[in-house]
Amino acid sequence: MAIPARSQSMATAMDVEAMTAAQSGATHLDWRAIIAGAMAAAAISTLLLGFGSAAGLSATSARPFAASPTLLVAVLIAIWMAIVHVGSFAVGGYLAGRLRAPATAVKSENEFRDGVHGFLVWALGTLVGAYLIFAGLSSVAKSTLDAAGTAMTVAGRASIGTADPLAYAADMLLRRP
Repeated sequence: MAIPARSQSMATAMDVEAMTAAQSGATHLDWRAIIAGAMAAAAISTLLLGFGSAAGLSATSARPFAASPTLLVAVLIAIWMAIVHVGSFAVGGYLAGRLRAPATAVKSENEFRDGVHGFLVWALGTLVGAYLIFAGLSSVAKSTLDAAGTAMTVAGRASIGTADPLAYAADMLLRRP
């Protein structure tokens, strides 16, 4: 796409570069940098959450009235989780912005694209984290429902055969097959 003759003098370096990139079909997203930033954010988050868990567990006590108040502990946990989330994704976004190759000579455009890469690090990390949480919760729910189904089956068999469910369980445990 050629720049019209009358507007060549008014075209900025950013316009020329955008048109050249559009012609070549090049993308300005560097997914390798985004994935690296998301991995760094996840690693930092895991490390800091482990540290926070250790510090929180060391603040508890087995004695009934020696531990910190529950409301105070809940507030401290919420503050720590917010600090970990913001800090780890800030480092991951910064890393993604630094790892990508600068696409233009215009400083404001490079800063904007660095910001977009940082935002995409947060978005990718949040989506992967949500997927892992929901996968874990569905696994726990499936296991719980399977155990409840087995318990209901045993209770149903016990109520049909005998009047005492404990006798049925003892028979199943002590008899040879």
